[in-house]
Amino acid sequence: MMDKEEPGITEKTLRELGKIIPGLESLLNIAQSSPAFKEKLKKKDEEIENKLRAEGREEDRKSEKLCRKAPPAPQADMIDEGEYIRVIVELPGTEEEAIKIELDGSALLISAKGFTQRTALNFTPKPDYTHSYRNGILEVKVFK
Repeated sequence: MMDKEEPGITEKTLRELGKIIPGLESLLNIAQSSPAFKEKLKKKDEEIENKLRAEGREEDRKSEKLCRKAPPAPQADMIDEGEYIRVIVELPGTEEEAIKIELDGSALLISAKGFTQRTALNFTPKPDYTHSYRNGILEVKVFK
């Protein structure tokens, strides 16, 4: 009896897409029985791995330089609460008056201290939102 092989990055990516694209997961399940499909997945995984290794060395050097220059990006979480989306952003040391919040189409823009975060929303929000800021934590409720 053969052990089931761990899926590669290509298959994992396709499976994740299958969760949001109707019918894709079913097609993947059917394609899995094809040796040619499995071989293409392996080749694509090898391509990706080789590219990541080659680019990784250069990117490591670049990111090392960037990390020394740029402050860490604020931590943000997005939670679907049903009637609204709650976006929570850590902005330690920021004065509330320095925070700017905007709705731009189906995106939420939060700016503060030279930082701008654009959060794409999977819906067109109502024009109103609420927010609170306490102890360096910004909480924005965007209504559906």
